[in-house]
Amino acid sequence: MPEELDAGLILIGTGTGTGTGIAPFRALVKHIYREVEGRTGRILLFYGAKSGLELLYMNDEKNDFSQYYDQKTFEAFQALSPRPHWGDPIAWEDVITQRGQEVWSMLGDPKTRVYVAGLEKMRPELDTVFAGLAGSEEKWQRRKAELMAGGRWVELLY
Repeated sequence: MPEELDAGLILIGTGTGTGTGIAPFRALVKHIYREVEGRTGRILLFYGAKSGLELLYMNDEKNDFSQYYDQKTFEAFQALSPRPHWGDPIAWEDVITQRGQEVWSMLGDPKTRVYVAGLEKMRPELDTVFAGLAGSEEKWQRRKAELMAGGRWVELLY
């Protein structure tokens, strides 16, 4: 957790509905909104599932996040498979590129941190999405290396 109260967080939970990728972020968001006073940094949470039936937490004030939901600083976005079949890919590109300008701008802020948790097999797909935001694979790999070297891109993948 960055010490700066205005630091942005981009959280990407790559689970498949089992809560594996989203669970640490649920705890982090809960901690932030219950325990950290004066936090103003933007939080974007991207969470993937094969279908809407597998979503454990959603961007709605009447769900689990309602206990600490803050429209000014926190938003959650659902990445779903185009069809609700187990083998279909989760539509990361659609949900992240819809917020692409904001995400890329946040990545340019030296205070922003990115945390990715969940399934390792999602790493190449996420790299493809971020390469699209960067404009090329080379630009993305350079930016990602900078983020990782600065401790601003952290992955907990298995």
